Amino acid sequence: MRPLLFFSILALSHGACADESPPSCKGEPTICPAFSTSTTCIAQFGCDPTGDECLGVARPCSLLSHVDCEGQAGCLWSSSSNTCNGTAWTCDIQFDQTECSGQMGCYWSPLDCGGTPHACEEFTTAEGCTAQDGCAWTQ
Repeated sequence: MRPLLFFSILALSHGACADESPPSCKGEPTICPAFSTSTTCIAQFGCDPTGDECLGVARPCSLLSHVDCEGQAGCLWSSSSNTCNGTAWTCDIQFDQTECSGQMGCYWSPLDCGGTPHACEEFTTAEGCTAQDGCAWTQ
């Protein structure tokens, strides 16, 4: 066998002439503040949601007037003693903005998705890569 022919066959069998690169993750990950829900924020590796919760200290029932007592969850007006009784529900158990805003002393903190998303090139599997918004797995 001629040396040139042998080299050509060897080169082709080992992919020396083919432009084959290994599979990889490419793209530009979506920045964290672009996510508007806790679920989508958590799904982006490197992002961390804060807010999207009810904060504050609910006003105690004993300090409320008759009208305010009837609107405060956990409180009940007593006509016989002319007082507001019970234990106001805490802010942290108000799970939506409407309930939270209706509880005196509570306020809604909107979602803030912060952090730095992991770069696409950091992912070494198709599963991890495609789970990161903005990244794509290339073969």
